[in-house]
Amino acid sequence: MEYDTGSTVTIINKIIWNKIGKPKLRRAKAPTTYGNNRIKIMGEADVKVQLNNNIKWLPLLVTQTNDAALFGFPWIIVFDLALPKNVKINMINNRYKYNDNGNVNIDKLYKEFATVFDNKLGLIKNVELVKLQLEEKTKPIALPARRVRN
Repeated sequence: MEYDTGSTVTIINKIIWNKIGKPKLRRAKAPTTYGNNRIKIMGEADVKVQLNNNIKWLPLLVTQTNDAALFGFPWIIVFDLALPKNVKINMINNRYKYNDNGNVNIDKLYKEFATVFDNKLGLIKNVELVKLQLEEKTKPIALPARRVRN
């Protein structure tokens, strides 16, 4: 999935929806893109999402096309995530078997990617060093996500 702080919804395509067991869809309004194009959707589903030991039931939209999946701003807020600009959360490839609930064996992922989950500071490779110079009295601000019309 592409990590998109500008998206007001989380969206997956029909292929991913099939892979996660086709959770039941309900009718939903089709949002529009930033360029004001209507997104063709099949519907909306509530899905169980696990990030480390944090499990949430969250809504997502399913597109009729094979567009990129977006991890939208509402999910980012729910999981209290903060990642560097342009970092993507990639789909888990098909070497992992899904169970009847559309979930993968999390223990297998923890073992295979132990360094990702070890609670130590990490390093992003092939990125130039960034140095921010701020005035002492500078206060951080949070800007709202860009609007996606329903």
